[in-house]
Amino acid sequence: INKKILADDNKLARGISKNVKVDKLIDCSSKNRNDCGIFIMEGLSALGDFRRYRDPKSQAAYTLRGKFINTNSITNKNIMENEEAIGLLSSLGLSLLDVDISNIRYGKIIIATDMDTDGDNICGLLLNFFSKWPDLFNNKLIYRAITPLLVIKQKKEKIFFYSFEEFED
Repeated sequence: INKKILADDNKLARGISKNVKVDKLIDCSSKNRNDCGIFIMEGLSALGDFRRYRDPKSQAAYTLRGKFINTNSITNKNIMENEEAIGLLSSLGLSLLDVDISNIRYGKIIIATDMDTDGDNICGLLLNFFSKWPDLFNNKLIYRAITPLLVIKQKKEKIFFYSFEEFED
């Protein structure tokens, strides 16, 4: 790795504060952050029901706009130029300069993307991003919410389908 590129990346990453206000974060109020979870969701449309049914004491949300950046073979500088990545890092209390997760703001990180191809791609991109902090996985802090693929309303009843096969039966 080129030492100048690494030094520039580190300088940029240090300039991003962990305490930046994140507009797309709906935070929770509990002081015991280990009991809290953050739901990473696809788009603003998912927030309506989340706001209505969440426990504001222990459930937070961060919404992604579009697909998350593929961090597999890019520099920290490229990651830090991405608004979504900066917002997510700030929301979680993580730093690209350190694999230490002792300042993590939530006891659970729940990926709540749609159960379609786009949602699976976003989930994979997030898992790739989180692999920079192995202890997130070692300490079992990463989860995937299984959301319904289809919801059918019949009168006052809702029927949830988690696959097309289930719907066709």
